[in-house]
Amino acid sequence: MNSTRQYDVGQVKSAAAGRWRELLSSLGGIDPSLLDGKHHACPKCGGTDRFRYIDDAAGACLCNQCHNTANGDGIASLMWATGHLRRHGCRRRGREGGRAA
Repeated sequence: MNSTRQYDVGQVKSAAAGRWRELLSSLGGIDPSLLDGKHHACPKCGGTDRFRYIDDAAGACLCNQCHNTANGDGIASLMWATGHLRRHGCRRRGREGGRAA
């Protein structure tokens, strides 16, 4: 028997709505002061102003250097921040929100 729970990405995103800043900080380890939409040093690769939080509703972040593709939502941002695969990020977020598919 496989003990890995499966989570529906749509349900995970719905559960995360309005909470992406909190989740990117608590699960992704991104300093909350960097999630204000302004340009900052990237928490992963440095630089001086290449990182910014670009879409509060979707939870999307952008780094002009290391996170500039496949970065359209909070799940992608969590994957980038933690270095985990999408599946693992959904499991962590699903446990946090108690949403299972």
